[in-house]
Amino acid sequence: MGWAAAVGVVALVGMAGCTHGGPSGLGTSPAAVRHGTSSPSPTSSVDAQDAAKAANEAAAISAYQHYFDMTQEVEQRPGMTGWEDEILPLVSGDCRQDLTNLYTQAQAQGLRATGPEVLVSSNSVDYVDDPSGAGHEQVVLDVCIDSTKKGLIFPDGSSAGSAGRGIVMVAMQHQNNQWTVDKSEDKDETC
Repeated sequence: MGWAAAVGVVALVGMAGCTHGGPSGLGTSPAAVRHGTSSPSPTSSVDAQDAAKAANEAAAISAYQHYFDMTQEVEQRPGMTGWEDEILPLVSGDCRQDLTNLYTQAQAQGLRATGPEVLVSSNSVDYVDDPSGAGHEQVVLDVCIDSTKKGLIFPDGSSAGSAGRGIVMVAMQHQNNQWTVDKSEDKDETC
């Protein structure tokens, strides 16, 4: 039985992330206004909020790019060694357990990726502010990933699966002064 049938290679190859139920509750409530900030006028308060949102969205996109780059590096190694130290600190929530399961199985089977995978684009599609002002914002991204030239192989060189090109919804969570991949879901859309 191939990797795709055994452990859901689409999650590993197709998006370099985790799959599970979507981000329930994300984007369903309006962004809250930060508490504890004072401003001389409503306009400057809105400008400050817009600037903070833009900075958070840019930081979340940058953190996802770093995560993506690290997964590419780790997955090229036989058995995908080093994932515990290099990938786990970059994920949280359900994604952490999903990736632990996937990489544990990949390591046990000696799998490694071949060929490049490209992060074509990442766009912020939703922003959820932390109403407490404690810095626990969430940014939801739609990322386009091209995996058409990437595959997985067993130690003997036989193919374990491949994927295509598509959009992945990624929820980035801000916590402890770091952005982490908290949830992700294949949207079954091409890009």
